[in-house]
Amino acid sequence: HVGCMLSENGPRRNMDSAVSVFDRACKEGREAESCFFLGKYFLRPGQSRDPPQAITPLAVSCDVGHAPSCRLLAVLFKKGDSNVDADSLKFNEYKRRTEELVQQRGAMMGVKV
Repeated sequence: HVGCMLSENGPRRNMDSAVSVFDRACKEGREAESCFFLGKYFLRPGQSRDPPQAITPLAVSCDVGHAPSCRLLAVLFKKGDSNVDADSLKFNEYKRRTEELVQQRGAMMGVKV
C-alpha cells in the first residue's frame, strides 16, 4: 500500500503524500484501511492534530464494516476531544456497531470500548 510506505519512518517519509494517497483511496474507493489510516492521522498527537477532520474518514470506514474505525469513533464521542463534543447518542451508535462487527467477525484483539 503506497500510503503506508510513504508514512513509514525513514529518509523517504512523506506524510503529505501519504495523506493525499489515503484521502483519494478513501474518497474514491471507500477503502477501509485507507480511511482508517487517514482518520488516525488526524488524531495523532502533534501540530496537525485535528479530531473533527478524523470523523468523516472513520465514518466511511465504519460504514463498510471496519471495526477499529467504529471503535475510534465511539471513543472520540464518549468524552469528546478538541472541537468535538461528547455525544452519548453517537457514542452508543458506534459502540453498538463495533460490538456487532466484533460479534460477526470474531474478537478484535481483546479491545474494549
